[in-house]
Amino acid sequence: MANNNIVTNRELMNVKQTAEYLNVSVHTIYQWKSEGKIPYVKLNGKLCFDKSEINLFIEKCMNCAMQ
Repeated sequence: MANNNIVTNRELMNVKQTAEYLNVSVHTIYQWKSEGKIPYVKLNGKLCFDKSEINLFIEKCMNCAMQ
């Protein structure tokens, strides 16, 4: 039987957890979301952030800063 749950085995964080993880304000998370800078998904109307995608986001930001 196929698994229809596409978020299986994903560590999802809410806005506050993501802000704490990135050491930025909640406002910054919402701003980055609005600007399309940070990857997110909406589940049941709530913003969620996949920790592995956030880690890739961090790497991308670090690479840009080093250039």
